[in-house]
Amino acid sequence: MSGESSSLPGGLRGRRNGDLTSPDAVVNVNLRGVFLCTRAVVPHMIAGGGGVILSASSVVGLYGNFGQTNYVAPKAAVIGMTRTWARELGRYNIRVNAVAPGFIATEILRAMPEKVIQSMVDHTPLGRMGKPEEIAEAYVWQGGRGGWRPTGRASCTVRCSRWTAA
Repeated sequence: MSGESSSLPGGLRGRRNGDLTSPDAVVNVNLRGVFLCTRAVVPHMIAGGGGVILSASSVVGLYGNFGQTNYVAPKAAVIGMTRTWARELGRYNIRVNAVAPGFIATEILRAMPEKVIQSMVDHTPLGRMGKPEEIAEAYVWQGGRGGWRPTGRASCTVRCSRWTAA
């Protein structure tokens, strides 16, 4: 196998290790960061009588996405950790959930070709991209007190994607 990664399919192409899109950087931020933060806060939550851990996943962590192996894998792992931690930490009155947004109208998407954006929109039930404030609402609701709230779930809203969480 040659040292050239350009002959590999999209999701297997690596970049230099110093690049923020390198597989190591993406895994460190999206997986290792979630693990280390959770590990650091759990003893304090147990001592304090409980709490809520909310992690950021993505709908692609549930269903995959062409050309994004290095992003999909840690987002899927966050969902697995969420489900495991919910089972392990529930007895300490700690709820654990992940928010898994679909395609959201943010600045980064403005650089994408209109054809690609339209394809994303065509796959949403409401025929539009999700809005950042809708994702914020999901976090506020998941972290709220009072009433019943789920644990061990990866929640994505129907407004934001064609997929729903399992």
